[in-house]
Amino acid sequence: MAVYQKTIHGNSKLCHDGKMYSKRKTNKDGSEMWVCTKRPHCIGSVKTLTPHSTEVITSNPHNCIDSPIVELSEFRQRIADQASSSHTKPTQIYCSSLRDLDSKLHTSLPQRASLLRQIRRVRSRHLPPDPKSLKELSFHGDSIIDFITSDNGGKFLQ
Repeated sequence: MAVYQKTIHGNSKLCHDGKMYSKRKTNKDGSEMWVCTKRPHCIGSVKTLTPHSTEVITSNPHNCIDSPIVELSEFRQRIADQASSSHTKPTQIYCSSLRDLDSKLHTSLPQRASLLRQIRRVRSRHLPPDPKSLKELSFHGDSIIDFITSDNGGKFLQ
């Protein structure tokens, strides 16, 4: 059975029998052709009947080495989902996700700094843009004067 995942860039990836595929094309009959993500080194491919179908109708054999790519991709997806939906610190997200991961996969993980950077990147996409001027700031009923003057009346923001 095929499972779909979202990539960091928002595209779909197909996971089937421990291999990962990226979409190559949609045929005239509505079926989709998927190729191994290790391409051009691997010639493996699958064909699905309809978009986002969980049934694979044809498949070509792989010549790439088996690796835990699907499990690692699911791990990264869980981290991204947690980062976008919670305010937990990045290191806490990393540690809690690591606890749930099979210990055999720990050696295949990317560096810790890379995963923490991914968490911060996902978070930054969900934040409002930084203001460029004082006019873009909203203070919800407070006067801007209260925020641009110091206690002794001097201005510290121009």
